[in-house]
Amino acid sequence: MAGEGISPIMSRRLVAATEAYAASAEKAATLEDTVHQVLNGTTTGVSVYQVPAFLALARSLSRLTEKFSGESLAVEASVICTKWITRGLTQSVVFAIREALGISAPVGP
Repeated sequence: MAGEGISPIMSRRLVAATEAYAASAEKAATLEDTVHQVLNGTTTGVSVYQVPAFLALARSLSRLTEKFSGESLAVEASVICTKWITRGLTQSVVFAIREALGISAPVGP
């Protein structure tokens, strides 16, 4: 992929950027597959026009897993889930996506 006039340093950077993009694209595809599996497994009859909203929810939750863990992750995910439920998404499906991503519900008082 490196051209004739590219320095060795830039060549390594190009390879690293290409690998990072491939990993990111694979992660996005896996996330989308997970959401579609949850949506296909529900009996609530999710409308087609809501699919992008469920994908946005999953991306938001996925980003949280890179910043938080444990109870902090659960609390932050709860805030994101509440936001999307308020926007009109079905609560049971939102929670199913959260669980499919490996995020537990927060333990409240």
